[in-house]
Amino acid sequence: MRRLHGDESGAVLVVVAIAMLLVLGVAALSVDGGRGLNEERDSQNAADQASLAAAWAECNGRDPMAAGIASAAANGFDNNGTTNSVTLTDLGSGRFEAVVSSTIDGGFAKTVGANTITASSQAVASCSITTGSGGFALFAGSTTCGPVDLSLTGSSQTIKGAIHSNDQLRINGNVASPSRIYGPVTAVVSVQHSGVEFFEPDGTPSGIGTNPTQGVALVPPYPVKYEAAQYAPGSNIALAADALGEYFPYTTNRSWSDVTLASGLYYVDGNVSLNRVAGEHVTIVATGQISLTGTNTVNTIVDPNDPDYGPYDASGLALFSTYRNATASCNRDAITWSGSNHVWSGIQYAPFGNIDMSGADNSTFDGSIIAYNIKLSGSAINITYNEDFDGNPSTVINIEE
Repeated sequence: MRRLHGDESGAVLVVVAIAMLLVLGVAALSVDGGRGLNEERDSQNAADQASLAAAWAECNGRDPMAAGIASAAANGFDNNGTTNSVTLTDLGSGRFEAVVSSTIDGGFAKTVGANTITASSQAVASCSITTGSGGFALFAGSTTCGPVDLSLTGSSQTIKGAIHSNDQLRINGNVASPSRIYGPVTAVVSVQHSGVEFFEPDGTPSGIGTNPTQGVALVPPYPVKYEAAQYAPGSNIALAADALGEYFPYTTNRSWSDVTLASGLYYVDGNVSLNRVAGEHVTIVATGQISLTGTNTVNTIVDPNDPDYGPYDASGLALFSTYRNATASCNRDAITWSGSNHVWSGIQYAPFGNIDMSGADNSTFDGSIIAYNIKLSGSAINITYNEDFDGNPSTVINIEE
């Protein structure tokens, strides 16, 4: 009987030992499994951000590899070759793959022979810029804001590029100091003009019989199309810009005066006021009105081979106001200019409101002005359509996998 009792004690010890191993295994699985899942989540986030940053940098003429590595480091993976590694691969056609691997100490898992836990994540992002038929220096999209949806008043203005109104267009120049327009002038309903000389894009004078043209049969759509949601916090463009430290979101009205804006994408959920502001490689998107006073010189580098040339958004978007986007509104200012000697490059876009450039004397605009309706007055204003920001532009950036 005693021998049987001793045998039972030994059996109990074996059972207890096995149970302890099972408990340790469960502990290792629950504790270190959770740590592994967290590391997997963090590495996936870093891979997503790194691939987005690389693709966005490629679109903006920056170093995509450096941007991807910097983004991963900002998210906790510094590519030290010991505890983590970051690999970026250019897949071509604006596509970049990021692989982020990480090794952490096994903790409880060591009791069951697992000294380390490895996590590895992969992501592919792409960035593309599409263009279409363009050429517009000025384009007014309204068909209901008559009697005039596009009004040009002033002297010695020079406009190089097409001008179009989906309703009526009026040009009141100065006979003694006439304005000059290089390119086609069209309107769906009618064109009124005085004190202006018309030229072909190559500088050849145009006959009144061929330019301007009224009674255009079809109402063309806006030559560009942007969506505010593309630039709002959490969007792929916002995440990519933020990964480079070049995204500046604000939830209230913003006012800048006598400052130089840092290069980047500014998203303001409210109104924007700029007074004597300078900057390079800047794009501003606002849900409210944008007003510019004094003298503003932004995106003024004139070398297209310089990666900081033009707006921050690679498609050429410089100013975008969605003011009155619930219902497009006639004569409600979305973007306003006053003062003189402004120098600005890029596309100005206000599809639901007015762009008013009253009194912007001696100013130079390198790009396109596209709005629901447009009022431009003043002397010695120069507007040049820029083919670098050509046509129906948009920047699309996506996580593919």
